[in-house]
Amino acid sequence: MESSDKIRELNDTHRHDIPKSKTAITKWVNDLWQDAVYDIIQAVRYYRDFNKWNNPYNENDMWSFMYKWNKIFWKIDYFDKEYRYWSENPSDPKVTWRLLTIMLSEEY
Repeated sequence: MESSDKIRELNDTHRHDIPKSKTAITKWVNDLWQDAVYDIIQAVRYYRDFNKWNNPYNENDMWSFMYKWNKIFWKIDYFDKEYRYWSENPSDPKVTWRLLTIMLSEEY
């Protein structure tokens, strides 16, 4: 399996496992009404329409979308097991922790 295939598989598993996976929702998203937060999380969890224009590295690690009048952005970052540095090998879950962040686009 190629590295990008493994990273994509791990990223998809991470997204689909919200709320069990490490996920950060920014204050600005969290301050939206409760139904909005639920809808946004569901949109992130179940998004499947990745293509070469919105996913150039084929890793399913980021996406943006409109929710009502808010542009939402999410991304997955890869850290070492202590969350101190970037992971040296995002395709290896033994040395990598993933963190999914959901934010308003202007927070990025």
